Amino acid sequence: MCVSRHPKRKHLENKTKIELKKYYQKIGRKHLLLAVLISVFIFLVLIPVTIGLTLQLTGNSGSVSTFYQNMFGGSEYGWNFIIIQVLVIIGAIWFIGPVLARRVIKNKQNYFWISVLTIITLWMIFFLSSTLASATQNSFKYGIEGFESAITNWFIFGFFQFLVLGVLHGLLIGYFLGKKIKYEGEKHNEIITVE
Repeated sequence: MCVSRHPKRKHLENKTKIELKKYYQKIGRKHLLLAVLISVFIFLVLIPVTIGLTLQLTGNSGSVSTFYQNMFGGSEYGWNFIIIQVLVIIGAIWFIGPVLARRVIKNKQNYFWISVLTIITLWMIFFLSSTLASATQNSFKYGIEGFESAITNWFIFGFFQFLVLGVLHGLLIGYFLGKKIKYEGEKHNEIITVE
């Protein structure tokens, strides 16, 4: 690509770069957030309601409210822990979303694998923030020993589970996420070439 020394053309090139950067931010964040919200809906609403209805129709014991009580009611960390995790995931989406879009649209990397790696990255960020939040909360109660104990326990008992969930989640939703971002990029490129 030949770079012009003409000031007006250089200004247009810089303006186009800024517009593309904003476009990557918008598309990446929007679709990554949408993918996470759909996954949360499926995991926290659709699956428990389906299981609860199936149990009631077959006459077995169990209910949707029991699922939610087990999931959120007995947590030793409480709502502060959950709010911290939600904020961390939103922050991660804010920073990782544009990178995902740029890699799929601009760099034309394989949209499936880039999306899978992005979802795994979100799960690892979720794991690290859970570990640190838990360790911080334990340090208030038990001092430095509580902090070290929480980190050790999370790495021993949680890392593999988070990694497996991240890989499965990435493989299940990565195709759809990457395909949608690729489609949006192609649509955007067609609009630019028409203009």
